[in-house]
Amino acid sequence: MQTEFKFLFSTYDFVFEKDYKFEGVIGDENEPFRFGDETGKLKFEVNVVRERSKDRGEATQKGSLIFRVPLHYEEGKEIIFDLVYLVSQQINFNNVGKFEVNTAFYVGERIPETEEEIKEVADKPCFAQMSVIEYIGEPSFNVDQFLGHAFQSSMDFELIHQHNHAAQAKHPIDKYLSYYKIMEDIFSSKEKISAKSLLNNELLKEIYNSAFETPKDDNDYLEFVSTIVDVRHKCSHLKRNSDFGYVINDKRIEYEVEQYLDLMHYITYQLIVGINQGDQQ
Repeated sequence: MQTEFKFLFSTYDFVFEKDYKFEGVIGDENEPFRFGDETGKLKFEVNVVRERSKDRGEATQKGSLIFRVPLHYEEGKEIIFDLVYLVSQQINFNNVGKFEVNTAFYVGERIPETEEEIKEVADKPCFAQMSVIEYIGEPSFNVDQFLGHAFQSSMDFELIHQHNHAAQAKHPIDKYLSYYKIMEDIFSSKEKISAKSLLNNELLKEIYNSAFETPKDDNDYLEFVSTIVDVRHKCSHLKRNSDFGYVINDKRIEYEVEQYLDLMHYITYQLIVGINQGDQQ
């Protein structure tokens, strides 16, 4: 059985001057690839097909990225996003522009090769998959909050800019480090003191507790300080030979970094507002 998966792509600041067909291999003798009940090499085909429509929006070019793998659909869908990631990263690495694939939606076709597979596919060779999330509407502009702080000469606009940059950052690592830098700046000291000691202070503890309906105890706060400092080191440094740090698509980012972003957004906002109100010690 062959299975074909079709994704839509957009390019920015570069174009494919023709359609392309490539063949690739995953796995080798030293690191065999496991697919289904077998291990070894997995050969796949990928086609870059340009779209002729002129309705491209902000994109320079649009088209389809089509993969064909020698697997049943259920097996193929388990690895297809890895293949999309592999190919799209290589295209981005070797071009000056940006190559973007829409992985929220794809279509495809089962391509039988034996009589048994023809019977299995029957009259349902095609499939489509879409990922959706519930739309809950946009938050309203908080005019009272705006009027409480806007246009005041005492506001630290450099930190406001830093906070806005953090909030608008796309990747969790960039977002995390930008928030952390605000705390680092506010509590910076000319003395040589560890980051964990620097952040272990009453003001930060008070703001931390205000983020929860039920105040946390001292051990929870100390664990929070220790964790955010450790995560900061992992976001800033990469030493794969000692399993330290995060690569950009590290699956640990979701539960080691992202879970703190809302809390760090709240804390750094309160710190900046507190500086304006003269609360910073």
